[in-house]
Amino acid sequence: MNTMTTSPNCDITLILATCSRTKEVEDFFSSIRSTPEDIRLEIIIADQNNDNRLAPIIEKLPARWKIVHVKSSVKGVCAARNEVIERISSPIVAFPDDDCTYEEGAIANALSLFAANRSADVILGVWEGFGAAFPPRDFLKKENRYSIFKKGEMFVQFYRAEMVRRIGAFDENFGPSPNSRYPFGGDDSDYLARAALAGAKIYRSSKIKIRHPLQNNVPREKIRGYGITRMALLKKLRYPLWFKAANIFYPLAKIVSSPKKFVYYFNMFYGRAFGKQKERIP
Repeated sequence: MNTMTTSPNCDITLILATCSRTKEVEDFFSSIRSTPEDIRLEIIIADQNNDNRLAPIIEKLPARWKIVHVKSSVKGVCAARNEVIERISSPIVAFPDDDCTYEEGAIANALSLFAANRSADVILGVWEGFGAAFPPRDFLKKENRYSIFKKGEMFVQFYRAEMVRRIGAFDENFGPSPNSRYPFGGDDSDYLARAALAGAKIYRSSKIKIRHPLQNNVPREKIRGYGITRMALLKKLRYPLWFKAANIFYPLAKIVSSPKKFVYYFNMFYGRAFGKQKERIP
């Protein structure tokens, strides 16, 4: 990570790791076309596709954007990010998913928030599913090493480049990949938690709004896999016993408050309390 440099030529770098998706990638780029022209935008595309499906999309991107298109030699979201992360040349960095979209003003608001809050190392946005309403209230609140696990997915995370340098590479044991020990995710929580544990000052703002598809009809094995991953992550990062216990018993409390989601929360509880790594989907 020592070779990472920042340059006044760009204001923000977006690292987009992508595989197998075309329309979703096109939708993402469409969602940021309204970014003001005075914002100098760098987009690093870690392209894991075996074909050239992205070429027609990239050709149509605004000439004012700095596009770095890297054909990744690896499979897996963390491995792909690690392959390009040292190419960052901006003071602010984000890692959008290849199936999310930014609401209008998201990038400009993120930059304004960092400028207005010099102590902020990380700023999180808020997200909802497509078509859902965002909470009407406006807020900027401080997060901590415990609260970040709630809706702190990778696609809402915006970092100062200095903090990315401190955190280092993504842990390739987590996240979607044919080589991952925990392919159900955890990469987003791991990176953000490592920032928090390193002393980062983390805030969340309702001014950064992002859309991401909701998961419906999630298979039992996958729900349990989420639970297994969460506990493996807490063990790796040495979170205290009380927080591990809270994570195990949280789904039981949700069963009481949301009985219609009994199957989902029971399997989450089972995965966190009794799940074994062998239950993961290859």
